[in-house]
Amino acid sequence: MDTSTTYSMLLKSFPKLFADLTEIPAIRFSSTSEQVCTFVSSEIFKKSLPNQCLLDNLNQIAKCYSREIEDLLTLLLHKFAKGFERQKGAIFGFGENKEADTGTVLKIASATEEEVTKLD
Repeated sequence: MDTSTTYSMLLKSFPKLFADLTEIPAIRFSSTSEQVCTFVSSEIFKKSLPNQCLLDNLNQIAKCYSREIEDLLTLLLHKFAKGFERQKGAIFGFGENKEADTGTVLKIASATEEEVTKLD
């Protein structure tokens, strides 16, 4: 994702993000040495890493409190995934609500390629 994000990009990225939040074991999200999420490119992942001093501190804390971090991440990732699915699932076509009616909100997942291109 970047500052020039389009609906076409979101249609591909949002389902991947939802899958990452629901399928990847929580403890993997504490890793700073490998890219865990698939919804973002490796280039953006590498550019977003903090400086080495901060990474070293994060890794040290993650090692000391791995159980507590895993418990917290498990709880939070589940909540994030449910909220994300509720807010964006029907619009962008993912999760349990992917077929749900969006009422007056445009259902991007049902738009034709031409319509999505115009929205971009």
